[in-house]
Amino acid sequence: MSDKQYATSFDIIQISLYAVDDDVKPYANLSGDVCKQFQYFEDIMWPSYAATMVIEDSAESLISTMPIQGFEKVVVEVDDLTGTSGDNNGRYTYEFRVWNISNRVELARRQQYTLSLLSAEGLRNEGIIINKKLSGNTSGVVEKILGEYLNVPKDKMDIEASTSSITLLPTKKNPFTVIKSFLPKTISVSYTHLRAHETGRNLVCRRGREKK
Repeated sequence: MSDKQYATSFDIIQISLYAVDDDVKPYANLSGDVCKQFQYFEDIMWPSYAATMVIEDSAESLISTMPIQGFEKVVVEVDDLTGTSGDNNGRYTYEFRVWNISNRVELARRQQYTLSLLSAEGLRNEGIIINKKLSGNTSGVVEKILGEYLNVPKDKMDIEASTSSITLLPTKKNPFTVIKSFLPKTISVSYTHLRAHETGRNLVCRRGREKK
């Protein structure tokens, strides 16, 4: 029997924080009493996934000794409590990068602060501009943008095949903005309402199924 009481219920198995110059060995474990609050955000109308995490640091003072200054990798392992979903029986791993530190408070040998987290592709997207002409089948162009500009491996792409072709010369637009501009111009035989978003498992560019 599932332990899942609500659709939003999940357990955090582990939260690992990595130093900027070492993406292999975790610098610290933020699970347990260190992480006081974790909020995850994912939306089919938003091209990236994100999270916020409230940290209470009373031991190492990570924000100073590490130090935490931005772009550190944070890996969150969760259990959705179904015991059955997906290939991993309900267990998933989400990789983030720290993009902001806020709400810092010091109280009696303790520090509390909020880490704002964004997927690596989402953070990378903000610093990339496409200025080259794009042309061809829409699905092929999306695959090219994700691969060449955001370094997304093919096994992390879920792109619905389309019958549309486009020719576009972007003017100082980032990859996700360009992909979103394709939505009203893309035609597929049996799908409508193209959506492009990123989950913890895949970058998705598909059309929602027609209602019967």
